[in-house]
Amino acid sequence: MRPAAPLALALLAAPARAAAPGCRVETAPVAIHAAGEGSADFARSSDCPPRVLGAFNEFLRSARGPMRAADAARVLGERTGADVAVAPDRIEVLDLAAFLSRGLGLPEGTTLEGASLVGGGPLLLGEGEGAVPSLAGGRVPGRLRVRLDVSGPGGGRTVWAKARARARARALVARRALPFGGGPLSPADFEEREVDAERPGDLFTDPSLLPFHRAARRIAKGAPLARADTAPLRLVSPARPVDVTFRSKNLSLRTRARPLGPGRYGDTVRLRRGGRTITGRVTGPGRVVVGP
Repeated sequence: MRPAAPLALALLAAPARAAAPGCRVETAPVAIHAAGEGSADFARSSDCPPRVLGAFNEFLRSARGPMRAADAARVLGERTGADVAVAPDRIEVLDLAAFLSRGLGLPEGTTLEGASLVGGGPLLLGEGEGAVPSLAGGRVPGRLRVRLDVSGPGGGRTVWAKARARARARALVARRALPFGGGPLSPADFEEREVDAERPGDLFTDPSLLPFHRAARRIAKGAPLARADTAPLRLVSPARPVDVTFRSKNLSLRTRARPLGPGRYGDTVRLRRGGRTITGRVTGPGRVVVGP
């Protein structure tokens, strides 16, 4: 019997390798995805097993910007051991919040939070398709309802999105937790800082007015102070005479008078002085100004 050739012996000795399973998954050239949306499905069609398809979706959920399909296929092969073909040749994943900010022309310093597509996402745009966002409801800053008009060779469709727009604003931020009620607020309990605010106009921003207010609710450490977090203190009372300053264009005169009712900062109160009734504005504890 003739001895086997060396090559034949090597083939007989080598263990058989199982062929890697092959499959194909197709997505869109452009996918607009909301950050943090953990169940997004990017596949338009696929014959891949659920394990491979799940890895594909997980990969695109964390991706941003343009990529080649070959690179996506390589990453999927490394993660799953499968021979995966990905189409089309080039894919671009866009962040929904950034896409809406640019498309709506939001002011500099405005950020979007909680951006999401109504009904879930991502928004998949086919070859030649584009999406144009427009503000359909709400105000900036604040809660927004956004219309996305999608157009392309196959016709048009409308997709809806929502988000919260926040703007950079100066605020008084609590240095420590402050209890409900208590005495006057102190500037020492707050620091001025820039924050992202959904409604900057609702913030309490003047530290000089803090001593005329108390906490209307518990204020957490690090929380920006809102007007609704405060309640004005009673600064004048009928039981005590107050200092009254009369102001005119060229004259300022100080005297004393008795309020006819209680008053808080900024309130208009009536006062009795020498048989006359006058009206003034409360400007501090026991202080009223008459005139401009």
